[in-house]
Amino acid sequence: MSWFNAFGRRIKSLTGPSPDRFDNDEIQDPEIESPLGGFGKLLISILVFPLQVLFLPMRFLGLFHQTGVQNDDYDDAHNLSLGAKVGRNLKSAGRFLLRLPYLIVTAPIRFFQGVSRSGIREVLFIVPAVLMAGFLIYVGVQVFARSERINNKYSKEIVAAMNDGEFAKAKTVFKRIMQDNELSQPQKLQWMVVLAETGELDKAEQMLDELAPDDAIGFAPAHKIKALHLASQLKSSNNPMKLASLEKHLTKSRDETPPILDAWAFYYKNVDKPDKAIAALTKAARSDPRFLTVIAQYQGELNRLNDQRNTLKLAEKRFREILDGDTFNNRVRVLLANSISQQQRYDEAEEILTFGLEKKPDGLMKTANAVFFTMRHDLERNNENDIGKRIQYLFKALRAEPNHAPIYERLVKLSAASDNETDAVQIRNELQFQIAQEDANPMAHFALSNILWAEGNRDEATKHLELAYKIHSKFNYVANNLAWVLASRAEPDLERALELSEQAVKSAPKSGRFRDTRGTIYMKLERYKDAIADFELAIGDVDDKLAVRRKLVEAYSAIGMDDQAKIQKDMLEAAQQDSID
Repeated sequence: MSWFNAFGRRIKSLTGPSPDRFDNDEIQDPEIESPLGGFGKLLISILVFPLQVLFLPMRFLGLFHQTGVQNDDYDDAHNLSLGAKVGRNLKSAGRFLLRLPYLIVTAPIRFFQGVSRSGIREVLFIVPAVLMAGFLIYVGVQVFARSERINNKYSKEIVAAMNDGEFAKAKTVFKRIMQDNELSQPQKLQWMVVLAETGELDKAEQMLDELAPDDAIGFAPAHKIKALHLASQLKSSNNPMKLASLEKHLTKSRDETPPILDAWAFYYKNVDKPDKAIAALTKAARSDPRFLTVIAQYQGELNRLNDQRNTLKLAEKRFREILDGDTFNNRVRVLLANSISQQQRYDEAEEILTFGLEKKPDGLMKTANAVFFTMRHDLERNNENDIGKRIQYLFKALRAEPNHAPIYERLVKLSAASDNETDAVQIRNELQFQIAQEDANPMAHFALSNILWAEGNRDEATKHLELAYKIHSKFNYVANNLAWVLASRAEPDLERALELSEQAVKSAPKSGRFRDTRGTIYMKLERYKDAIADFELAIGDVDDKLAVRRKLVEAYSAIGMDDQAKIQKDMLEAAQQDSID
């Protein structure tokens, strides 16, 4: 029989002959007389494979006759139970799998033997099948490659959009991918970030919980993100359940980068395992020497002073080595100055910082100098006989970074504390010098207004407050003070004062100082219930509690709540007596 007819017989044999048409010619698996031998058989099997897969479940159920059952075995095979039929078919499949390596190895040999024995006409019979097989393989490869190219293109677009901060664009590209494909775990992690950045925090949290579940292995990078998030939350509020969850996610992150090691240290500190915390920080310091200063600070908290000194010396050595190779590395310069400062070698630290400010006056170095000189002022605070020295430290801080707010607060307090007119004049002159600079400085106006108000020069103080507010209208302390000034002058502007006070309270609703200002304005507007609410919220967060208590007595009396007014009055008298004693 010809090879082509045998190919047709192979396809027909899938369903098998009907029982009433059984004969030896039909039921025997034909010997395919291919001129190309075993390779032809293998090729036919490959081409027929999709149809075999299609009919396999039905053959297991006995809906179609299986090729190869002998005439005398047919009735037995036909009457087999479902389990027996499945077992027979599994055994047959096992034999085929065992023979498959043999077919793969011997097929090329048979192919070349067949070619050597065949003529041109016989060889040409197999060409269509070879071409078809090649075409199907080519189509499959192209479909897969095209899908991969499209996916890679979209992935690059997403990464570029996220790097540029265009998360809405990244979101659109993700939606295109999700129309046709399921996201991989790395893509789901990116999708979680996009959701969070576009305001869909609940969906982002659900995605993170899916990728990093508490009770499953999950995706390690997602566990890392969740662990860092939990550590950040726990730093502001202690929660035993979250602490246990933190340990799980740190373990599952399988990560030893410095941020994760820092989180491990935080965990160990909270479970009272200081040695393990230091070990984690020490490992982090191997790749990031900044952690040496963190270790030193923690050792100081543990009162391990010898260990702290040794760590600070090691930190100084490491930072000097880095700075020797990169003189303009201001970040390391600041760390070096910090490690030296903690060893109380302040003059040496000052020299390092001022040199950096001269050579590379970037924002980091300006702020570092301002913080350092403000600290020098604070260290001298107990030395009341040398206010002039403290003032000079603050002037140095101001020249380094005029926008460092803590400087102005201290200058105002020094002006009020000094009995020396020369000191007060120096401070006013320095503030006026800062105002005269090219960059507008609302804090200098604000500080000067406080000093002038304390000196009784209220008109000038009000002008500086107005200027500070015009320069920076969202500066809540300026808004609060200006509201107080407008409400306290001989002809008060209560409407504008209340508007400014509302702005300040809205920006910091827990501020007792801002609540006290608004309550005082409510009193002047005879809105006593509103005033009482603000005073009761303010009294726990103000320095002058007696003044707020007096206002409460007045407000309760004004609305006829005499019993409450009496209670407030008794508390006021008791507090006054305690202050005398």
